[in-house]
Amino acid sequence: MKQLTFLKCATACIALFFLTTGCSESTTDKTSDVKNDTTQAMSTKADPATLKAEIQELETAWAKADNARDVNALAAFYSEDAVSMSNNAPMVVGYAAI
Repeated sequence: MKQLTFLKCATACIALFFLTTGCSESTTDKTSDVKNDTTQAMSTKADPATLKAEIQELETAWAKADNARDVNALAAFYSEDAVSMSNNAPMVVGYAAI
C-alpha cells in the first residue's frame, strides 16, 4: 500500500515538473530588455509641472480640433494600432479605420 502511494506521488511530481517546465516560455531575453527599460525610465525623473504642462497642451489641442470639427487634426492623435470603442458601436481598429 505504501509503495502504491509513493508511486502515485512520484508520478504526480514528475507530471507537475513536465507541465511547469514544458508550458513556460523562455524569458531570458525579455527579462533583460525589461530591466534595461526600467533602469532607463528610473534614471530620468520627470518634473510633475512639466508633465502637467505637456498633458494640458495635448488636451487643449484635442479640444481645439474637436470644436473646429477638424477630422485630420483629431486623427493625428491616433497611432497606427489605435483602437476606438464607442458606445453602441463595434470596435474600430487601426488608424485608417478610425
